[in-house]
Amino acid sequence: MKAPIFPTFHTLSWMEEAIRDHLVTNGNQIDLALHPEWLRNLTRDEGLRHHYYMTSIQLILGTFLSLSLAQAHAAEPAPSSDKESKNKIKVCTASISTTAESEVFKKNLMSGENAGKFEFVELTELGTPAGQQSGVVNNWFERACQTGVQCNMLVVSAHFSSTGFFSDRTNPNPLRYPLKTKQIEAQACEKSCSGILNNPSEVFLLSCNTLASKKLDHRTPEKYLQILRNDGAFRDKAERAVEDRYGELGATNRSHIEFAFSGVPLLYGFKSTSQLAENNVKYLEKYFKEKPDYAQHLQKSAVEQINKAVSSLNKINPTNTTFMKSFAGTSSCVSSGMYSEESPEGRFWNNVCALRDQQQPFAARLNVAKKMLESSDRAAYIPDIQEFLNNEVATKQTMTPNEKDVLNSIADMQNAKKFILNQIEEKKEFPTLRKKLVNMASQLKWIEPEKATSLMNEAQQQISDEGWDESYGY
Repeated sequence: MKAPIFPTFHTLSWMEEAIRDHLVTNGNQIDLALHPEWLRNLTRDEGLRHHYYMTSIQLILGTFLSLSLAQAHAAEPAPSSDKESKNKIKVCTASISTTAESEVFKKNLMSGENAGKFEFVELTELGTPAGQQSGVVNNWFERACQTGVQCNMLVVSAHFSSTGFFSDRTNPNPLRYPLKTKQIEAQACEKSCSGILNNPSEVFLLSCNTLASKKLDHRTPEKYLQILRNDGAFRDKAERAVEDRYGELGATNRSHIEFAFSGVPLLYGFKSTSQLAENNVKYLEKYFKEKPDYAQHLQKSAVEQINKAVSSLNKINPTNTTFMKSFAGTSSCVSSGMYSEESPEGRFWNNVCALRDQQQPFAARLNVAKKMLESSDRAAYIPDIQEFLNNEVATKQTMTPNEKDVLNSIADMQNAKKFILNQIEEKKEFPTLRKKLVNMASQLKWIEPEKATSLMNEAQQQISDEGWDESYGY
């Protein structure tokens, strides 16, 4: 069984241990006595020890210490380029649809009071195989993770739907860098890309709906579907994105993002439509004008987040009033990554990771699916349960008696059956979603074969009649 996403410490000195671990692993010899009194007192706070988790707090402390080092060494001549690079704040960019926004960060963080304090790494370039000059760059994110790059800040410029980050068909770049949400979540479940996903103190997700709930906004679900169609989305991905944004099934976009970036103190995004890149550039220029020494801002922000952790036993409520004022009139918002596996969100994603984990015994994963269907979060789990049933249960050639017993107990769940049958009736405007629901009901024998065939044919005819250009596709 894999370790929990958020390992826990239950000793009074756990935070001191976290600090020392950070110093040892980063090779920095620093006396804790050199740090402010609040930092030493923080390690004695008994209220935190049972409610916060070493992973997230260590990230905040690591940010504070690394930013302190960057500040301290900024004015010192470095004996080598390696030493100089080590002491700089690393800004990672992922320019999937445009470089306009990353260029604003470079312009402001490489000059003025920030000169000599920052360095930039473009993750798409880091993950592009040598020699590839055109086409889709598959698995670029995984290759970037494998380099072990440690980001202090992350800036992602792309279009976004719940299924992932992408560029639309009008993008002139001969290279395309799709990034599926499940690719990110696979790394998050495995804890195999912490340098990009968990290490940053700030993550900028300058895309529509990155921090959206399921609340209605100025668009109807039908209008959003049409927008995704115009952008070139595959129909099944577009319907999935619309359902995740406005419908009952699936987790919220915000939940996906907060899990992916667990432990990150500040996530910047949009709860509805975002601005075009050229407008985001103007807002970012305004933001940096108000924070001319950004290294100092990051250090102060780390202090604020730790102080909030001390005063609260719940998730830290992040704030950046300057950012919000700079983006006034937009749907911008600020959040933070998940901090606790004991929170409802933490338990939810632990279940998702367990169901997706093919290293786990098959019977154990069937039991996870059953647990999901019994829970109050049943609707949010449905897409993952459908995929598990379709891709693994349906293709498994033989089952043990125990596995068959668990599957039969799932089929006997009358409340889950009623829920799925109701969803089939409600999803008449979304034929690809409806087909998946019918397939699930058929697999669990919740619907007669003749009825299932009829509903499948009906949905397929609707897809054919409406047509959908999938020549681009994402």
